[in-house]
Amino acid sequence: MSLKGTESTMSTACGFSGHCARAIAFLLVAFSVTAFAGLTETVCETRGVKVVASLAQDAADACRGAKDAMDFFNAEHLKTDIQVEIHVQDSLPPELSPNAAGCFIQADKKILMRPYASFRKNKTWFDVPIDRRLYRSLAAHEVGHALGSCNFAIPNPSIQAKEYVAYITMFATMDAALRARILKASPGPGFKNPDRLTALLYMFEPMRFGGEAYRQHLSADYGGSYLQKVLDGKALVD
Repeated sequence: MSLKGTESTMSTACGFSGHCARAIAFLLVAFSVTAFAGLTETVCETRGVKVVASLAQDAADACRGAKDAMDFFNAEHLKTDIQVEIHVQDSLPPELSPNAAGCFIQADKKILMRPYASFRKNKTWFDVPIDRRLYRSLAAHEVGHALGSCNFAIPNPSIQAKEYVAYITMFATMDAALRARILKASPGPGFKNPDRLTALLYMFEPMRFGGEAYRQHLSADYGGSYLQKVLDGKALVD
């Protein structure tokens, strides 16, 4: 779903704009400081990312998802210098779908994610039971949006372009057995023409969009080069 300044992870996510410098090294040690109202601020081992959460495990999963996304972008030789906060909280912007699990707010450079306990109330995501691995993948998806936003070469990429980047990041970094299970649960041939990955498909069938995007990414005809075309504004444009 595309809203003004926000994209949601529907059981979906946004991007922020700004100058991004060259890739930077990871810190070796993560540390936490206690904040207010029972929340703890955790500075992730991935430089530039911190998490505010009430449960240490939720914060650890968010940090792990962020690192996975960073690793993927580094492997693709893309920019990874970001400053982003992940807030784990039950309340999301009211204009989002009730089933939304998270979003990245462009103007604030902030990711909002529901706590794992709330996320798990949906029972399933991508037609498989929700577990901590999926929760980390949710974080990777959202951080993929943040990273994508500083790699787009055009000022206003399409919703399908943003979601393509986020879903590729999520699936590429997902636990292999879990990924295979999801793709089996949502079978598809993969689109021979990637232009079928439309905004309409994403809005009405976001899970199918994600699965087909990843299958397309794996195809010999596309792969990493197509991801770069999307970021360059040469593919998946309106």
